[in-house]
Amino acid sequence: MGVFRALDRFASDTFKITAIGYIPQLLTLSDVDTLLMIPDTLSLNPVIVLASTDQLQFENLGRIGKSGMRNTASSGPRAWRIAQKFVSPRKAGEMIHLEELSFRTSSAVDSAMFEIQIMSVDSVGSPSHPVNDKPIYGYASQGKALTTVDLNGITLDKPEFYIAFCWLAIPKNQYDHPCSEDACTSFAPEIGLVNSKKSENCFAALKAGRWFNLSSTTLGGNKSTSCSSIGFELEVSYSPHSGLD
Repeated sequence: MGVFRALDRFASDTFKITAIGYIPQLLTLSDVDTLLMIPDTLSLNPVIVLASTDQLQFENLGRIGKSGMRNTASSGPRAWRIAQKFVSPRKAGEMIHLEELSFRTSSAVDSAMFEIQIMSVDSVGSPSHPVNDKPIYGYASQGKALTTVDLNGITLDKPEFYIAFCWLAIPKNQYDHPCSEDACTSFAPEIGLVNSKKSENCFAALKAGRWFNLSSTTLGGNKSTSCSSIGFELEVSYSPHSGLD
């Protein structure tokens, strides 16, 4: 609210009136006596206030396992995905921020490229669809290594989610290895598994297929390998959530 005067102006002059949260108006000076500003409801988006770094609480979920990598999952001749379910012990009203993912890899090629997907949970508890809006790629060094992927603080508002490892069927990842009397083709890298008494939360899927429980199949063509869980260690942080709904 206010009173304004336009000095040394002609009656035919036009003015553009703007204000944050209101619809801009273009008016002729001779036609204006009192101006009513109209709120622009579409531009008034909710404001979410996140805690500063010193207010965040950090925690590690999952475990990597030993460096020997006795149990691994590999792609074989086709690219597929495996996913591990996480249940965060967050408190009511807290937001979850995914910071960093670590796991063990063994690669026959240098800088083997892979993709990480953050996935929601469907009505029967299986992976549903990716929730990260941009692809997350990582690279595994040649040989055995501890591989880390920066998740850039992806924010989730639900405590249950999956993290999927996706092999990429690209030339730089391809390698041949002994297989019976012939050479078999696979795509690097292999990823480490950890032993666990519970395997119901470890899933796998072919690229064009549905998700199925790994406890009923084998990994990487190795019949002696049974599913336990993927050796993911996930660093998360929690912050209070406040804002306008």
